[in-house]
Amino acid sequence: MLQQIACFGHSDTFSTSTPAASSLSTTAPSRGNESSQQSASSPEPASCSSSALVDVEDLARGVSSSPATAPAADGEKKQLYPSVPFYGPCIVRNLKPGETKKWCTCGLSKSQPWCDSSHRGTEFKPLVWKVPETPQTIYDICNCKYTKKPPLCDATHMSCPIDVYKRQKACTGPHTDAIKICSACGWTPGTVLIDL
Repeated sequence: MLQQIACFGHSDTFSTSTPAASSLSTTAPSRGNESSQQSASSPEPASCSSSALVDVEDLARGVSSSPATAPAADGEKKQLYPSVPFYGPCIVRNLKPGETKKWCTCGLSKSQPWCDSSHRGTEFKPLVWKVPETPQTIYDICNCKYTKKPPLCDATHMSCPIDVYKRQKACTGPHTDAIKICSACGWTPGTVLIDL
């Protein structure tokens, strides 16, 4: 079956092949009784100064969430910064409990919020996420890629745009059409940085 995904703030609809059909809404859905499954208080927007992406191998070993890193030449690990598809969550409906999904961590996927392997040739890897066993009708899936609770949205997108802009403006990385993404700042070909 085909899974249709539409996200807040984005006019495109993406399709991905999945075993089960799911649907999304581009308007705020009624939460009904689901509020008991989520935190009673609204999350505070977090700073976007660092990424909170998880390495697939760490997740498989049961290591807790940590910022995405990649080996650097000096043996240390360097911070990776994703591209932002848009600032707001994807509202995903009817995921099957126990189902495994691959969340896009690079921001390049054309099938947001899920990975379509667009990260190949970059330092990014998808986050493998198992849908919780507790049934839930909707999930707010992060699409700014800077959540501290991947893949769930924690409202980081509310304070993130200026941090991303400043980081991209200050970056001295290779910003050419020859690369998919500058992992030092999240810049992608076609990004235009204007002076504010």
